[in-house]
Amino acid sequence: MKALLLTMQSSLSSIDGKMDTMTTRLDLLTAGLEKHSGRITEAEQRISNGEDVMQKRQEQLSQMDKLLKVIALKNEDLEARSRRNNIGIVGIPESTNTGRMEQFVDRLLFKLFGEDAFSRLLIVERAHRTLMARPPPGAPPRPIVTRLLNYRDTDTTLRLSRERQPLKFEGSVLSIYPNFMTTVQEARKKFTIVKQKLRQLNIQYAMLYQQD
Repeated sequence: MKALLLTMQSSLSSIDGKMDTMTTRLDLLTAGLEKHSGRITEAEQRISNGEDVMQKRQEQLSQMDKLLKVIALKNEDLEARSRRNNIGIVGIPESTNTGRMEQFVDRLLFKLFGEDAFSRLLIVERAHRTLMARPPPGAPPRPIVTRLLNYRDTDTTLRLSRERQPLKFEGSVLSIYPNFMTTVQEARKKFTIVKQKLRQLNIQYAMLYQQD
């Protein structure tokens, strides 16, 4: 009986030792989990803070995008206004001895439409060929971009160029058109099909571009 009790006591002592070992390991695991839990909480907080910062940056980018659109529209408006007195003259051969271009355009307008058509303030401020390479022989000549001082003379030139077609200069057929900016030209191209149908129906039309 005593031997049995001693054996049981020995087994219980062994179990207690193993339980102590398991308890120690569980304590270590618990400490590790708590440590990882703290790191996870910290990471979640950083992610949350990062998302908040990204949201603020997104709002700032959205505001900047709206501002850039406003600036772009204002820039287009300023460019359009700066071109208001500009006209383009197409058809003057490259071989023509124009001399000083401003004086040549001045004489050309008087020759085409007469001096009485214009105001006393008709002044050609600037005139030059478009800034591209000189075309090879036989190719269409570069347009002449001209800026008049008085916008009334610009309107008169455009109106008379429509009324007195075809315009001719030393055997060459000329055309005079408003010097619109690229965005306006692209917008006008969208009406090409409509204009073709109107011409087929023999309906007169006009494309008006107004600057306030």
